[in-house]
Amino acid sequence: MKVKVPIEMECNIHIYKTQFTPNLIAVDKLTGKADHHRMLIEIDPILPNSQRAQTLCHERIHIMDRQYSLGLSEDDIDRLAEGVAEFIVKNLGIELDWSLIEEK
Repeated sequence: MKVKVPIEMECNIHIYKTQFTPNLIAVDKLTGKADHHRMLIEIDPILPNSQRAQTLCHERIHIMDRQYSLGLSEDDIDRLAEGVAEFIVKNLGIELDWSLIEEK
């Protein structure tokens, strides 16, 4: 089953936009990042779909960690994101459709 990744996602009382940002890996050595000041999730568009799913989960968990003061480490966030992405993609059989996400 395909599910469209929305351009905007509510994260607590905030609305974060999602966009593809080229060269995150080449320039910043990151597959994605959450910008809390611009309320933006950025993902490098060169990633295969499985890594896009994991990166989206990773950045969303970063947002929850910040908003709820969870105190998670980067390793904790990586492990949680991998598990959530695996559950979504492998166990639920959901394929994320990135067609609404624009490149900036």
